[in-house]
Amino acid sequence: MLDRKRKDAFVIRDPFVRGIEVTIVSVEGAACGYSAVISASGRKRDLMNVTVDCDCEIIERWSRGLLEFNWRESLRPDPGIAQPVKGEMIPHAACPIPLAVRKAIEVEIGAARPQDIHIKFVAHD
Repeated sequence: MLDRKRKDAFVIRDPFVRGIEVTIVSVEGAACGYSAVISASGRKRDLMNVTVDCDCEIIERWSRGLLEFNWRESLRPDPGIAQPVKGEMIPHAACPIPLAVRKAIEVEIGAARPQDIHIKFVAHD
């Protein structure tokens, strides 16, 4: 179902994962070399469950605060995407995983289309 060899992020909707509707996002190409698989599910009132499968210890600790949280708070404008969740801060401000979490949430609640996101370096000295 997920093609982890792709070098970009993508979202798929699968109504059969664990018997509930879920949005799954795969992220690869972070500067650290880690990849992640993110799943967002549940719209029980304002609560959502997001899991992040990643080998990065910092992301794993950060994602524990996403197991059940108010998704409305996560979509508010803030000065940084890598905002702390329960006190855990991601030290690399350009980490694509927090952004991918937000995009998965947006798709899961119907606020965005499941559109791939690409960042390409057109030129570099």
